[in-house]
Amino acid sequence: MDAERIATGFSSPLYVCAPPGDTSRLFVAEQHGLIKIINLPSRTVNSTPFLDISFEVGQGQGTGIRGMTFDPNYATNGHFYVSYATDTGGFWNRGVSHIARFTVSADPNFTDPSTEVTVITVD
Repeated sequence: MDAERIATGFSSPLYVCAPPGDTSRLFVAEQHGLIKIINLPSRTVNSTPFLDISFEVGQGQGTGIRGMTFDPNYATNGHFYVSYATDTGGFWNRGVSHIARFTVSADPNFTDPSTEVTVITVD
């Protein structure tokens, strides 16, 4: 089977996933803090990111968004989890790794970053 390009316009995409049961969208996590949605039927990328945490993630090599996953009950609770690292802070001021939970807004294509709840941080 050959690979097929379905969308373009990404900067350092590192992870792709979809909520349980959602077969019409793919969520693409970009290293520098954006999560974008690909609409599979039209093969288009939403102009507004699903989540933008570029203001808090690191912008250097090895930092930023590292991955994401959706809660098994995402359809009812709207929770998803993001792993990211900063490039400052911590004991040595070299960054902190985070696992955070976010909750999607009433608009299924947008999440307010202020919904972030820290699950764990590691220096």
